[in-house]
Amino acid sequence: IFDHDAIEKALLTMDKFGLFRTDVTQPFGLGTKCAKTYVTRCLLGEEGTTYKYLGLRMFSHPWTKTSKEEHIQKDLKASSSSTSSSSSFSTPLSLDGALNIIAKLNESLTDRTVSHLDNLDRKRKEYMSSKSIAFTKGQRMVKGRAKFDVALINRMVETNDLKKEPSMGDGRCSVSWHADSSLEHYSSIAVYHTILNESVLQDDTCNKNGDKKANDDNTKIGSSSSDRWSIALRV
Repeated sequence: IFDHDAIEKALLTMDKFGLFRTDVTQPFGLGTKCAKTYVTRCLLGEEGTTYKYLGLRMFSHPWTKTSKEEHIQKDLKASSSSTSSSSSFSTPLSLDGALNIIAKLNESLTDRTVSHLDNLDRKRKEYMSSKSIAFTKGQRMVKGRAKFDVALINRMVETNDLKKEPSMGDGRCSVSWHADSSLEHYSSIAVYHTILNESVLQDDTCNKNGDKKANDDNTKIGSSSSDRWSIALRV
């Protein structure tokens, strides 16, 4: 379902085009002291969408504005043409192609979230039936929706003042997994976290963190893609 090498290449391409930038926010509320974000970041999403966080409104880069389906498939094929992740980065990828790869990731996460919500709805109905609790036929037992309109992507550079990751216990990070206060009630949240392999880090002399991501100076990065990524959903 997830082409992790293509996703890594898309993130690198976005970085090369200058999409990741430092923002200034008010972390202790409106009217308080401004502070730079620990990470550089960018917002992708449906055309015209925005996201407000700690007093700052971000405008999204449209992820499906100009590219055609043939162009998307061509870029996806090029980005995954080699089984070696380090050699797959040798094929250039357009910015449109990179944004569409993230859009495809969003679609896969949406499909997985729909599946989780459907399973949760079924289990609740089975429990209610076992307890002889009445409910209307066709009534939905879960709230919220699975569609993700935007993707906030963080890029983290390794530093000596990283804090311990409190939620998953997975090394150190600059931004831990959390739900922003500005989200709608019952919003589903998907997190895609990845660490670039050592050969890519050496070739590009940079460390990455994505929406999604964090790099850990105490984590050894293996050659298998399964050592470099993880996915979490909150429904």
